[in-house]
Amino acid sequence: MKKLITMLLSLTLVAALSLPVLAENPVQAAADAREAAYAKAVANYQAEIAAKEDAYVKAVDAYSAQAAAKADADAAAIVAAGNAAHAAQLAENDAIVAYSQALQASIVKKENAYIAAVNAYAAQAAAKADADAAAIVAAGNAAHANQIAQNNAIAAYGNSVQAAADAREAAYADAVAAYQAQIAAQEAAYLAALGM
Repeated sequence: MKKLITMLLSLTLVAALSLPVLAENPVQAAADAREAAYAKAVANYQAEIAAKEDAYVKAVDAYSAQAAAKADADAAAIVAAGNAAHAAQLAENDAIVAYSQALQASIVKKENAYIAAVNAYAAQAAAKADADAAAIVAAGNAAHANQIAQNNAIAAYGNSVQAAADAREAAYADAVAAYQAQIAAQEAAYLAALGM
């Protein structure tokens, strides 16, 4: 619009300058006055348009600045909200990790306690088994020693009985031999008395 008005004004000025110079007369003076008034009106209109355009540009710039400020504020709010959500998520993740670690530690502690209890029971059972085995071996050794002692006593008794029997048999043999010698001596004396 501004360009169109400027073009019309230029054409009007060119047309006015291209007219032959006429002598001053009332008609010409009126025409010049009208042209001057028209030129002034056009200039005022152009100034008004320029002022409106300048105001429009300023309004657009202000709106752009406000929009940019609002966009920056919205972006900052979104970033802040995102950071807060991220921080909250990190805190929640840390809490989950801490809970998992605590739970794992509790499980490991319980497992270690169970293993320790099992090992203690196994050690007690092994000690009892060893003690029972040692007691059984000791009882067996004592019974074996007792049996050996009984066997030795029986053997000693048998030996004493055998020795006594041997002594009796020897005494009987000696008595028989002495009796036989006595009989033989008597027979020899009897034969001698008969002169045989």
